[in-house]
Amino acid sequence: MDCPHCNESGVSAWSKFMAGTAVPAKCKLCGMPSSVSGGILGTMGAVIHFIFIGSAIASFYYWNWWPLLFSFVVYVLLELCMIKWVPLKALSEEQVVSSRKSFYIFIAVFVLVVIFVGLTDG
Repeated sequence: MDCPHCNESGVSAWSKFMAGTAVPAKCKLCGMPSSVSGGILGTMGAVIHFIFIGSAIASFYYWNWWPLLFSFVVYVLLELCMIKWVPLKALSEEQVVSSRKSFYIFIAVFVLVVIFVGLTDG
């Protein structure tokens, strides 16, 4: 995959598959971070969750595992399409640090809510 910083083929397909703004893909040649656009990641996530939930409901309704297999195949195909055709966007180190801080705050709030709900349950 072409790095948006140096325009060389220094980003592996696996790095692009795993890349996000908090954990970006790093170019092997220039070491700069890059990620797929957040809007595309969000849209793909919503579509994949919608398909998985629909197939889980269908699996329980028909008492058959084929819909779940279908959702897995669709997930793999969508990810392969993203790896093949969606370009990486350049990120700065400041964007990565900011994204990680936001992620850590989200996780901390989530854990506190789970603890609060667990303490007040019962």
